[in-house]
Amino acid sequence: MLIYNNYFGINETLVNEISKKTRHLIVDSAQAFYFRPKLGQYCFNSVRKFFGVPDGGFLYGFTSDSIENYLQLKEVKYNYSHLINRLEFGTEKSYE
Repeated sequence: MLIYNNYFGINETLVNEISKKTRHLIVDSAQAFYFRPKLGQYCFNSVRKFFGVPDGGFLYGFTSDSIENYLQLKEVKYNYSHLINRLEFGTEKSYE
């Protein structure tokens, strides 16, 4: 497994070369939100670095296995009370 950082999306050519040589490449596009991987590449990015959201990101993968795995995920319950407490009462209160 190789995780490769695609800083600001400027390494797309190198990402394509590496993906030809390994099946197990994951592209870290946390600073390149609009980078879209090609067929067979896995990629993730960070939404909160670009938009005013508290958390989140996207994982891209283009195989039938990844779709089946996604469908098997259980419902995720999020705890965001600390974020609301920070807005209403300040940072110190949210740490409690």
